[in-house]
Amino acid sequence: MKYKKFSFLIFCLAVFVLVSTGCKKTQTPEFKVYRFIDHLEKANIITSPFKQTEILTNDLFPIKSAPMNDLGIGENPYQLKRKLRQGSGVVSTLFAPPETHYRFETEIPEGSIFEFSIGITKDENSAKKTSPADSQEDGVGFLVTVGK
Repeated sequence: MKYKKFSFLIFCLAVFVLVSTGCKKTQTPEFKVYRFIDHLEKANIITSPFKQTEILTNDLFPIKSAPMNDLGIGENPYQLKRKLRQGSGVVSTLFAPPETHYRFETEIPEGSIFEFSIGITKDENSAKKTSPADSQEDGVGFLVTVGK
């Protein structure tokens, strides 16, 4: 009989400990992830060659890309939010053809990390837009300005 009472007491204590630790609010460090692709709206597009284009055709975009139409992506102005196939994977991209200027205003909490990547894709569609006179030595310039 003593063992049953003792076992029941241990069981109740274990349940209490599990419930009390499971219900505690855990402190999560303040870290905000801000992905530009999630917030793109027409108002963020300062300049783009697509602003003057009435009909967007596939030859304006990288061949191995398609407009994002996933649930929850929100507005996709000028089909600039795209899925780009690279090898066996697919990458979500914010397409920025030459002469594109985006502007985003956001608060980045202290202690956060601002991370982004850039890339260039070259295929038959991009080759159609460059002339033989374009110098390969000119390269491409990316400018990211962060400030208050």
